[in-house]
Amino acid sequence: VRVLPLALSVVYFFVVFLSNGILPGADATQLEARTWEEVRDLSLNFFLVAPSLGLGFSPTVHPMLEGVFNLLLSWAAMFSGFL
Repeated sequence: VRVLPLALSVVYFFVVFLSNGILPGADATQLEARTWEEVRDLSLNFFLVAPSLGLGFSPTVHPMLEGVFNLLLSWAAMFSGFL
């Protein structure tokens, strides 16, 4: 019963992140290093946990990017209960 959702998740992951030519644009392995640095910085600042704790490694990112990133992850987390 749980095999079908797992198989569909694997297919979805492959199509969205690793396929080249199915979707427009480059796949995740061909993104620039700056993009991955920005994703890392936004992940470290998730919901401003690192800056509010005064951790020395919290990077400075654009507030609008941080807000959109937090909104999208919160929106995705709301649907995790349906899995």
